[in-house]
Formats: sequence, C-alpha cells, structure tokens
Amino acid sequence: YQRRVHGKAVLVTQDEEEQLSLIDVVHKRLTAQGIKLQKDLVEFGKWISEETLQRIQGTPIVNEEDKEDEIDAEGRGLDMTQDRFGFNKLILAYSKTGFLYALHSIKGLLVWQRYILLDVVKVVLSEKGISGAPHEHHERFKVELVSMIPYDEKSELHLHHHLLFIFDVTFDGKWRGTVVLKANPIDGNIESTTLIKNTLLHTTLLPFYYKSSSHILAYPLLMMDSNFNIHIYPDTSEARKVVKENRQKIFVYLSQTKSNYIAGYGVDESLTKAIERWRINFDTETREQISAVSYKSVDREGFKIRERIKLFPETHPYFKKNKRDFEFKYSNPNVFAVATTRPKQRISQDDEVTTVGPSAQIYIINGVTGAILHQAYISDVSPNIDILVVENYVIYHYVDSGMRSKVGVVELFDGSNPVSNLSPLQAMIRSLVEPKAKPQSSFITPPPSVYTTSYNFPYAISTLTSTYSSKGITTKMIMVGTTLGQILGIDLRSMENIQTPVLVVPDTNIISYNKTIHRLKHIRSSPASLESTSHVIAFGLDLFYIRVAPSKTYDMLGSDFNYWLLVITTFALIVGTLTCKHLAKRNELSLAWA
Repeated sequence: YQRRVHGKAVLVTQDEEEQLSLIDVVHKRLTAQGIKLQKDLVEFGKWISEETLQRIQGTPIVNEEDKEDEIDAEGRGLDMTQDRFGFNKLILAYSKTGFLYALHSIKGLLVWQRYILLDVVKVVLSEKGISGAPHEHHERFKVELVSMIPYDEKSELHLHHHLLFIFDVTFDGKWRGTVVLKANPIDGNIESTTLIKNTLLHTTLLPFYYKSSSHILAYPLLMMDSNFNIHIYPDTSEARKVVKENRQKIFVYLSQTKSNYIAGYGVDESLTKAIERWRINFDTETREQISAVSYKSVDREGFKIRERIKLFPETHPYFKKNKRDFEFKYSNPNVFAVATTRPKQRISQDDEVTTVGPSAQIYIINGVTGAILHQAYISDVSPNIDILVVENYVIYHYVDSGMRSKVGVVELFDGSNPVSNLSPLQAMIRSLVEPKAKPQSSFITPPPSVYTTSYNFPYAISTLTSTYSSKGITTKMIMVGTTLGQILGIDLRSMENIQTPVLVVPDTNIISYNKTIHRLKHIRSSPASLESTSHVIAFGLDLFYIRVAPSKTYDMLGSDFNYWLLVITTFALIVGTLTCKHLAKRNELSLAWA
C-alpha cells in the first residue's frame, strides 16, 4: 500500500512497516486520510460554487464527459489523467499492417500511432550487422504479433505503466526469432528491446514480484521457446532469484495443435529448461483434432468466486437427482477446457459398415496434474466450437447436424465438502471461513461433481468471452458475439438455471444496440476501477467500445441525481438539529427557574 508524507506517495514494504512503531503507522495513515479529505472538500467546494453560478446565470449544466476538448491533429488536448472511476483509458490496437494505434476510451479519438514493424526490423538488422534504413529491408521480414502484455513497475514514488510486445520474426524465410519491445503506452515510445534467437511457445507473467537494486518492484515474465528453453524477462539476478525460489509453484500448460497433444511443464533447478510433467495425446487413428482451448488469464480474475454456495430449489433437476439443496462451487484456479472434433467415419464391425457422423469431445483438465476431471461426448456437430471457462462453469457452443445453434453449460462442484450434515446457513458461514483456514492443493483435491445442461440458442455465435471486475464481486456477464455482428450480454446466473429447451434472449440484452460490427471476431473485457463497471471492446472489420454494468451501477449515483437537493436537505437538517438543540437547552433552563 502507499502512505503520503508531505504530499508525496511513498511505498511501504512489509519489512519497513515492521520497523515502524504502531504510533508512526497510525499517524501516517491519518495524515494520508486527512490529505485526501482536504482534496475532496476543495473539489466539492469548487463544484458547489460553479453549479451555483450556473443556476444564477441560467446557463445549462454540462457534465465533464460531455465537454468538448480543444484537440489538434496530433491528439494534444485530450484528458490523459487517471480518473477516480477508471473510465479514462487508452485502447491499444495492433493492425495486420504493422501499425499500433492508441484510442481514447471516452472520446474515441486517435491519441497516437506508430509503425512498430520498423522497430522490430531495426532490432534484427542491428543484430545481424546489416546497414541501411529499416524501410529498405522490411519486405524481407515476416512479422507476427504473439502477445501484448501489460507490465507495471512500482517505484517509491510512482507506478510506471509499460507494455511488452512480443513478435515472432522470420527473416529471408530462413532465420526465425523473437523480438520483445518494451513501450510506454502514454506516448508509444520504445524504451528497450530484447532479441531471442528462437520462436516462443508460451509466455506468462508470474504472480510473484521481485525487488531490483534500484528499489523497483515488478513481476517477472517467463517465456518458453520451441526448444523448451526457459527465458526470464528482465534477465537480472533479482528476477532469476525470485523465480528460483518459487519454481515448484510454476506450472505451464500449452496445446500443440499440429502435434495434437496437451502437455504441462515445470522449470528445472537451473532455470534453463522446461520439464515435462504430464502429457495427453489425442487419438490420431480416429483423426481427433484440437478445435478450441480455453485457458485462464494470469491475473486469475475469472476465478474470484465470492458466492461459493449455490442453492437449488426443489424443482431443480439437480435437487431431484441428488437430494441436495445446496453445493459448494469448485474453486480450483488451474482448470482449463479443451474441445476436440472428429470427422465423419466409416466403422466396420462383424462384416457390417456403420457410418458415424462428425462428433466432438469436451475435456475439463487439471493443469497441475494433467488429470481429466470430466469429459463429454457430442454427436453430429460442425467442426467449429467455441468454449469458455469462467469461475466454476465451462460454457461451449456448437452447431448440430440440423443447423441448430446449441449451448452447453457444465457446472463443477467441490466433491471434498460433505454437505449432508450442514444447513444452508452453516454452509455459507463455512464458505467464508474455510478458504482462509484450509489450504487447497491440486494433488490431493478429489475430482469435482458435475452438473451439465444444454439448450438451443436463438443466434449463431462467433465468439464468447466474459466480463471481469476489479474485485470479482460483481456478477459475471457472458458476452456473446453473433454472426450478425451483434453483441449480447447474458447474465451468468440466467444461463445456469435454464428449465426450458430454448434460452430466450430479450432485445434489451443486445448491448450493441442498432450498431453492426462487421466481421466480428473477438471481444475483450477489462475491469474499471469502479467495481460495478467493465470495459468491453469488440473488433473485426469495425471497432466497438462500451462500458457495461452487469449488476447495475450499485456503487455510483446516476447522472440525473439531484446533488443540489441533497446539499440543501443536508444543510437544512444540520440547521434544524442545531436549532432544536438550542431550543431544548432554553426549555430546560426555563423549567429550572420555574
């Protein structure tokens, strides 16, 4: 956390805090709260004076977001300061032509652009000692963006935001390597470059931080190349030390579509090689191919399960089958899902030939042990399957032989929690206490119990994703991109309690309204500072951005809220209270002299 001394933010580490006395800690916290309160009162007084003046003059009241900025052709004049709700963001987009664009989330205007392909070419040319301008050689290169990773560094005074761009580079059709660019997202300037003389299979930002010699706190980036060599960014002694201390906790799992297998890897003691811990090979004789894989993000936002208990009414099929009115949700963060497909086959048995239509298989896998927790078989499906893992749900979409769009939902419940002797109230209390007292391990946790359901969906789906919030309290909303170029927002709770064969989607759930996103391919979500709100951007041939609140804006007042009436009412209550107090004292004094 941060404390403020004479108006400057200073980062207090755990070791430093232990050296401080209790009085010093309390004093620093009270000082920080006092400075924040003073700033809020100044802003509130400024707002009162401005609104009062506007009402006296009769001028219309304009919100801050509706004010027009004086913006020139290069984007100067845009408000780039961080707001309290986290609405003022930069949207970074990379095009296939090699341009990197930064868009303002509120205004939708272009802040800056950079032809980042030339920066990649410049790094490779410098390594190979080739002279000449980068644009003279760019036709000899084939560059593909592998990933774009937010990379933050904390100093004693500031939080520095960076972006890591990882490119797969092919030079003259022979040499292949990887270029890592560290850029400033505010202006797009390149701060540092790194060249790896091999292609990468996997990159992940580790969840434990290191402290450099210059007192910078950051999270190391772990990269695994095609020869299963391990690379650490930044390659410093401090970063390597923290990775070595936590290497037993590192589990990397990736899918090889061409080789048709899923494997999990760890890190050896020398931090140079990846160790294969488990592998699942799919059946090549039946031509089973990997169609889709749904991993979880590094920050594990999707596995923040606040409501760990699910209640079942007596009419629910799960209650009728298991005679249980509640279950604990399965909260293992290392679960991922794989969908495979098989083409139409002719099977001969006992001199009889049987034709089996195209089918699909859904696997739910523990990424640490490689154990298959659940698998489901689907017959007569198309080869295109979309799959999504969020909290304890696995949601997948497919098209059957009748060209009907179908959605399946798999719910995972914790099989290690006996619930026969507990009431729902006792179970809720236990769910709040148990995660802090009982550690969980993927090696000893029994497999979950599973409840599956499927139903017809009225739209053909092109992509699936979920919203994320900053604290994981807000209910998730499933963002569904349709082939018609629309975006549907469906509450996760409405997908788990379907009792009819068709999921009815009201027109009010179309969050793209009357806009059509042509050739919609992907939807991305990012949390705002305000817990109730998430940023959503969809892209294909078009770009579409919107802020959504799955559980409504329960932590923010509406734009039409009458602040002036609130101020008048509060002032009247204060004056009335003081007046009544004064009259009561006069009445007591009169009675005493009577």
